[in-house]
Amino acid sequence: MMKLNTISVAIKQRQLFSVDYLEFPKGTMTALLGKNGSGKSTFLRGLCGFNQEITGSVDFFGCEMKFGKHFRPFNGMSYVPVKQPVFGQITLVDVVLSGRSATRNFLDLPSKEELQEALEVLDVFGLRTFSQAIFTELSDGEQKMGLIARSIFQNAAVILLDEPEAFLDVGNRARMFKELRKLADEGKIIILSTHQPQLAVQYCDFVAYIHECQLELIPAVDCSEELINRVFG
Repeated sequence: MMKLNTISVAIKQRQLFSVDYLEFPKGTMTALLGKNGSGKSTFLRGLCGFNQEITGSVDFFGCEMKFGKHFRPFNGMSYVPVKQPVFGQITLVDVVLSGRSATRNFLDLPSKEELQEALEVLDVFGLRTFSQAIFTELSDGEQKMGLIARSIFQNAAVILLDEPEAFLDVGNRARMFKELRKLADEGKIIILSTHQPQLAVQYCDFVAYIHECQLELIPAVDCSEELINRVFG
């Protein structure tokens, strides 16, 4: 269970949104909806400790951590940005393998078993044949699926994704959402920001929407066209 307590998100003292209390149970997938600039990316990055724009606290499976200067993010969490710069001649499979770099010593090389597992994750997205391709030479869509594959390979308990459908065509978008749904059914907590509310209703358990500086959580089946128009209108 992941719990948010008295959360406030702001940028340069401009209040974006707040919420008194929210719970994200294990085995659920939640879509984060809101206009551009409403605070979705800031919120996801703040949970990972990438910025200090959040106040309040978050409880990961009984371990409560307060946001602030000394905030230490939960080590069982992975994050997929909209786009992430990767420098150097790094292959796609090495990017995926880097998902578990924190569990190895500095000079340790991935095991044969890890390499095989990474290739199997790439298989899910139809990318195995590109495993030795230079990451920066892949298309934006292939890079995005590679980053999602890395997050899956990391085997984190909580997976945060910022617009995971960005750069993907219709087929790969459906493939990606189906794979995330499978991970949620296996017990992961998945939170993703999206501008595709129809996909949220189709694949997610909950919708967390930002409206009038408040974050509200509802069952995905209750995400009506009227609500979508109100959030994005």
